[in-house]
Amino acid sequence: MPIVNDTGGNDILAGGLDTGEGPGDRNASMRMDDDIADLIGGLYDAALGDAAWPDVLARLSARVGGEGILLNHFSLRGQEGGVVLVDIDPASLRAYDDHYRDINPLRLAIQRLPPGDTVFIDRMLVPGADLDRTEFYSDFLAPQDQHSTLCLSTTDHAGQPACIGIWRSRRRPPWGEEEMRLLRQLGPHLGRALRADRRLGAEARRRAVLTAAMDRPLSRRERDCLACIAGGATSRTAAAELGLSVLTVDDYLASAMAKLGAATRAEAVALALMLGRLDR
Repeated sequence: MPIVNDTGGNDILAGGLDTGEGPGDRNASMRMDDDIADLIGGLYDAALGDAAWPDVLARLSARVGGEGILLNHFSLRGQEGGVVLVDIDPASLRAYDDHYRDINPLRLAIQRLPPGDTVFIDRMLVPGADLDRTEFYSDFLAPQDQHSTLCLSTTDHAGQPACIGIWRSRRRPPWGEEEMRLLRQLGPHLGRALRADRRLGAEARRRAVLTAAMDRPLSRRERDCLACIAGGATSRTAAAELGLSVLTVDDYLASAMAKLGAATRAEAVALALMLGRLDR
């Protein structure tokens, strides 16, 4: 897994992290292992709906000494825009989308990272002195007291990107290898948890569509038109078979799709069959 492991430099180094653990570090290592196991369990609990993503992220932020944390993934269940914020003003996200995204000097550097799980500190992608002179830092990060960010960039198993960013203020010490090692351990599990969250979200949406469709019965003509489509007919051939105009058939099909919550005719047929609404 690629990981930044030089907290004073500007380069990203690929490879594992040698902790150099000695006898005096054994208890600290055991505590970290327990923390990692707890946080990994929290990721899967959040994916399964047994815990809330903000609560799990708050635990992660507290464990590494962060002062704010963000998780960004396009399809998080129950999270507007696929973003979870903890101890970060939601208004800052709107400001970022409206203006600061386009002038963020880190965006291009992040896009150049190798695929897979990558742990890095923002000031290793852009030299700290250069970053501090940018409008992005002076007008966006600094007013929020966000001086340095520890990040985990990953993908779920469908190849969709996700990122965790944890902020510290200038008053806090620089990020170190211990915090980076913890995020490195979480990387593969975050990707799997997000995949589970996405699949469960899709299943929940499917169930919601079916539940809503059960409360909206189809008319006889809507069922007739869907049955023709299920048999391979076009609107024109269905109209000839049913003695209707093509426009009328299209209207019945559109009405059936709306009642079933279907985006396409094929989906409407599948849902109608699943609900036992078609005679043939």
